Amino acid sequence: MKKNILFVQFYSITDDYCSLFNGFSSVYKECKNMGELVWIEFKSKESWALNRWSYEQKWNMQEYEKRDLPIIKGTVYVSVFWHAHILQTYVWAKKYPNIKFIVGGPPIMLNPYTPDDTVPDNLIIKKGLAEKVIFNKNTVNLSWDISLPADKRLQKVKTIDFTYLVDRKCYWKKCIFCKYYRNKEELLNRSVSNLYLPIKNKKYSIVLQIPSITPKFLLTETPKLIKSPHVQYGMFLRGNNNMILPLKKTLANCSSGIGPDPKQLAFSIGVEFPSNRMLEYMKKGATTYSILKTIELLKQYECIISVNLIRDWTNLTKNDIKEAKNFIENLYAITGNNIIFGLSTLLIIKDTTLDHIYKGPKKNLRTKPFDIGIYKPILNKNQKILNNEYKKICSKFNIHESYTNE
Repeated sequence: MKKNILFVQFYSITDDYCSLFNGFSSVYKECKNMGELVWIEFKSKESWALNRWSYEQKWNMQEYEKRDLPIIKGTVYVSVFWHAHILQTYVWAKKYPNIKFIVGGPPIMLNPYTPDDTVPDNLIIKKGLAEKVIFNKNTVNLSWDISLPADKRLQKVKTIDFTYLVDRKCYWKKCIFCKYYRNKEELLNRSVSNLYLPIKNKKYSIVLQIPSITPKFLLTETPKLIKSPHVQYGMFLRGNNNMILPLKKTLANCSSGIGPDPKQLAFSIGVEFPSNRMLEYMKKGATTYSILKTIELLKQYECIISVNLIRDWTNLTKNDIKEAKNFIENLYAITGNNIIFGLSTLLIIKDTTLDHIYKGPKKNLRTKPFDIGIYKPILNKNQKILNNEYKKICSKFNIHESYTNE
């Protein structure tokens, strides 16, 4: 191995699907010049069972101890996506005392990971852009590249998914439950012109990694995306009024051949709770009307639509439940069954605006050996009743919890 320096990325593979967690693509050339890029397989169920949300699940350390590294001394940079990847690095750090492990990635960027005294000194958690943390660069490299695992099964899978980093900073940065507002990094504005498909004759699901797509990105970058019926692009979209005109123009252009077919675009909208009072409370910058108008536009162009909802809020009113019911009914009137829902339990990240607001009882979530800086608020009797009503409404429309912490 070159200079005993590794850059580790994880992947999951089944007979049909391969997920690449390609966190070093934005610094691919620098990594290749400095050391070796290494892919480590993680079983799909294993990653999901201990993901960055389901923090209280038990984990089997023996499975983690089976994974070996090709060096026993040196430096290993690890790009993590799921919480399970962080636990794997912890096991490695104990297994390889002569290797220094430097860990970074989305869960660490968003959550205040604090190791306990069982974490060895050779495991170091770093936040920030890889360009600055690893390579000490003052300017951010806007290039992009990707390698593939040396796995023979890859030739047989039907679909490959990976991410393309556009930006790590949210242009809105006002939502009270989110930590992106504290990200001081400059906007990258990475163009999609470097994006390419690593293997021909495959289907691709590519997530454009950005907290929220900007109006400028919609208008200037979407037309540059690779046009192919075999590629689906995923992105997070705000449902506020200032996005509707750029979205309408973008989809009209795509429909006329300037950019990918709108049917290949998958938009995920974070509604969180669909009442106007709650949207204002969360500082979402949207109303139920603007969200429904956005979804109506997406439906008109046959885009793939997903909506994310959160339950177990601590401040709901009867009118919030009434509005939520009306919203979901209107949503189904627009989309029919052609919509994907994500429903999750409210978890509060420490040092967010919501954390500063909430003063009630809580249950800290912890997966040893890390304090992950997240807790679950405990509902009083009245809030339990209201949230159960909301849950029944969701169940009536087949909206079920995507992941749970219970």
